[in-house]
Amino acid sequence: MKTFQLPYLFIFLLIVSCAATSSIVFDYDIDEDFNSHNTFVICEDDLLVEHSNYPDYDNASIREYLSQEVSSQVENLGLTVDSTNPDVQVGFRLVISEETATFRDCSEFSEFNYWRECTIETETYTDETLIIYMSNLEKNQIIWQASMPCNMNISDTKLESHIAKTVKTLFETYPNIVKPIE
Repeated sequence: MKTFQLPYLFIFLLIVSCAATSSIVFDYDIDEDFNSHNTFVICEDDLLVEHSNYPDYDNASIREYLSQEVSSQVENLGLTVDSTNPDVQVGFRLVISEETATFRDCSEFSEFNYWRECTIETETYTDETLIIYMSNLEKNQIIWQASMPCNMNISDTKLESHIAKTVKTLFETYPNIVKPIE
């Protein structure tokens, strides 16, 4: 009976160790009165495609979905859109970079168990990060930001829900500050 449990334990540990983890990085200004803000505007520059050489990762549709979802999340915080005199500006950035990983593919020489040849293979992949930020326009400084690795290179049918989930996850780090009772 115990011989069957060991392989299941090994498989479970393998699955858990290979599970994807998303690392969210966030920060906010502890001196900022987040309750004093009532209005916002989306940074219009963030709607412009920055990485035209990566059209599957950054295009007008992705940026429009991001803008809509960020606006929705900020409205859920109780702020309203005001493009003439906003308290804060909210924006997002897609950071895209190419990374390389090098692998060794070594074959054993069967007669003496020496390495016969060791071929190095290099794989190039695209790394993408979404950053959402909020700036106090009066102070001209960022008061909150959050970022996480993401992948916008998914099918159009899943893209909108994927962006909604990603943006919502980042907004869960927004400071939940309550006004003191006076």
